[in-house]
Amino acid sequence: VIISYFFNLISRRTNFPSVLLLLILGMLIKSGLMLAGFSSLNLDSVLELLGIIGLIMIVLEAALDLKFSKEKAPLIFKAFLIALLSLVAGTLIITLLIDQYIDKGFLISMVYAIPLSIVSSAIIIPSVINFREEQREFMVYEATFSDILGILFFYFTIESTHFENAGALAISVLVNLLITVLASFALSILLIYLFQRIKTQVKLFLLLSVLIVLYSLGKLLHLSSLIIILIFGLMLENKEMIFKRFPTRYVVEEALNHIHINFKLITLETSFIIRTFFFIIFGTFFTIVYPTF
Repeated sequence: VIISYFFNLISRRTNFPSVLLLLILGMLIKSGLMLAGFSSLNLDSVLELLGIIGLIMIVLEAALDLKFSKEKAPLIFKAFLIALLSLVAGTLIITLLIDQYIDKGFLISMVYAIPLSIVSSAIIIPSVINFREEQREFMVYEATFSDILGILFFYFTIESTHFENAGALAISVLVNLLITVLASFALSILLIYLFQRIKTQVKLFLLLSVLIVLYSLGKLLHLSSLIIILIFGLMLENKEMIFKRFPTRYVVEEALNHIHINFKLITLETSFIIRTFFFIIFGTFFTIVYPTF
């Protein structure tokens, strides 16, 4: 964690993404262990767990960065449009290349292509620190939308492998989306209402745990669980816009502001920890090849 913090400082000064430094560190650890006689590391289950939690944290952190307003509407729309177009174009091009050379079928090739087409916020955001404010804001929005759209697109594509009929797939996706969005709005309002009335000091990690449980339940029910996380984050970040029409007896403004500020901090800190261990462990799945003479 200490090394990861210093990697962040290096990233701020050099614009070199800290996640790549973490990957290299993981590769060096793997090489050191191999030299010490440890031929294999079985960290698959750990990586899977960190990946799931990391996925939730990425979407939540991204949603908590999306502040909507009338003044920012053109910028946000432009960033969304470019993120969508680049994701679709990148996915199609890489899918065709994979299908051409590996011949696994178009849909399977697309599953492999989508992650390669996402403009990752973990790479972009540390790289635009020294940009002008408007440029930096645009890049943050674009990378955030690319993360969210890419993850949702990826899971929809995986689900589509279970359908042979395009019409059945379209109906399934629309019904799934409708149910998920309605449930997400209702659950988000209920969670925010309940947690603003909890008087105890320890409640933010409880809220995070409840979100992870809701994500898990959504997966069990074959819903698009990430939309639950996305909508909750968007509603909390844009609470003034969402809750301004609610009667004052249902909204405790001071408590809501406290939850927003501290939950955002908890999300950033937790994302930092999860990202640190995920990318280091992920790096151990690669081996540095030393040249032989």
